[in-house]
Amino acid sequence: MIYNLTYNGIIKVSREHLSNKLEVGFNTISTAFKYMEQSKLFILSRNRSGKTNCGYRVILDMQHVNFESILSEVYHLKAYEIAIVKDEFKQPNKYQDLAQNAYISTLNGSNSTLNYNNQI
Repeated sequence: MIYNLTYNGIIKVSREHLSNKLEVGFNTISTAFKYMEQSKLFILSRNRSGKTNCGYRVILDMQHVNFESILSEVYHLKAYEIAIVKDEFKQPNKYQDLAQNAYISTLNGSNSTLNYNNQI
């Protein structure tokens, strides 16, 4: 999935396809989608089918070279709308604070522990 995003900048994929291909459950796929969205490096949207009201996830890489052209061609956004989208995703990531306070250490080179410093 990341390889395709790096190459194309945009992919369309279903939870069912990823679940079968990676042999994991739907909850794992949904959690991965949630973390991708929270990272603010990707825009996730849904391509809905008119009959069933469900569809594929469309994932867009915000750091791709053709990000603006993808927004204008695929989503038919104007220049000012693209500026709004880019500004919205420049906001600081609220989960970054937790990641900066994490200290990862290893015991005997085999076990990993995660200690959170400066937590309230």
